[in-house]
Amino acid sequence: MASVARRTAYTAQPPTSSTAPTVFIVSWNDFLCPTTFLSKRKSNQHVTKTAFANLDASIERILLHAKQFGTVFVLCEDKAATIEALCHKWLPRTARLFSAPELHSQIHLICAATAITPTWHAQIVYSICSPRLHAGNIVLAVCGSARLRASCLEVAKYVPVVPKIFAATEAAPSVNQATNLSRIVADNLSKAMQHPGPLDATI
Repeated sequence: MASVARRTAYTAQPPTSSTAPTVFIVSWNDFLCPTTFLSKRKSNQHVTKTAFANLDASIERILLHAKQFGTVFVLCEDKAATIEALCHKWLPRTARLFSAPELHSQIHLICAATAITPTWHAQIVYSICSPRLHAGNIVLAVCGSARLRASCLEVAKYVPVVPKIFAATEAAPSVNQATNLSRIVADNLSKAMQHPGPLDATI
């Protein structure tokens, strides 16, 4: 089973406070959902219904848990139609979560309208953070790939955010691996939010 490994702590940003607003950004592609794995027909033919049900439940759990700390943004590198079809086929609980009217102000799905550029992630992270900077320091919780981690750290150079990062070491996880990633983050998220400073962990 995967575990959390902490990197060297940051020192550039000030500590968090109990009143600092929090945004939670999580990758859909190859973090919440093993999109690369599922794109290979031979791979997904061997996945059981139970495995998909476990993945579905783990996605629902982490998103509902994360919204307790702040607004959640799910970044998808595909078009909206692609994620809708995928959820309809394999992840019904996640589909209902994204479509629930009462959660629209708390959980946002951001899909790519065009081809992904090298700066796409950093631009999205900045656009999410910048409207909230009037409150001063904000907590930026990020879960995703090494690319999203790098984008978070780049934005942190220029805006007053306290990053709390969970970065996946597996670039293209299987269904079971993706399920485990979400479970690990959900199990450790409360402790990460209570920590008085930045965090940079790999899972």
